Amino acid sequence: DCAPADNAKWQSALLFVDSDGDGYTTSSTATSVCYGASIPAGYSVSSLGVDCNDADNTKHASFDFYADTDNDGFGAGSLVSVCAVNSSTPPAGYSSNNTDCAPSDNTKWRTADLYTDADGDGYATSATPLATCYGVSSPAGTSVSSSGLDCDDTDNTKHASFDFYADTDGDGFGFGSL
Repeated sequence: DCAPADNAKWQSALLFVDSDGDGYTTSSTATSVCYGASIPAGYSVSSLGVDCNDADNTKHASFDFYADTDNDGFGAGSLVSVCAVNSSTPPAGYSSNNTDCAPSDNTKWRTADLYTDADGDGYATSATPLATCYGVSSPAGTSVSSSGLDCDDTDNTKHASFDFYADTDGDGFGFGSL
């Protein structure tokens, strides 16, 4: 009898603490527990392994995820070990990818090389696209392609420069050199 003064307890065994009952325990070491007719709730005779969250029976192991500080579904930074359901289901605040280009802005998460085209005529201000961070759609004034360089990005009817003779008197006829 392990508890001579308590008639509800008379046997003892080495048991593992398992508060959530998922078979994963708080420690890999069993402790001696005095009990009565059945093993008390919160204990187990065996352990499947150490539990990372003994208050949640859906989680028992840690997996690597990226922090998703703005909760847009896209993470950033380095991998961190987090107690989770499985390796493909990140808990809230974490993501399985690290592609977020703006971790503190939930309206932006992806990056693409875009051309500056303020007037939307298909001609860009530079032959080199710029890496741009954005969300659902590319920002106004940008384009994924370019038909060439724009000489006036404020007027969508003009995009190329041409050589003309100066018509200083306004009669429609120019003179001088190009």
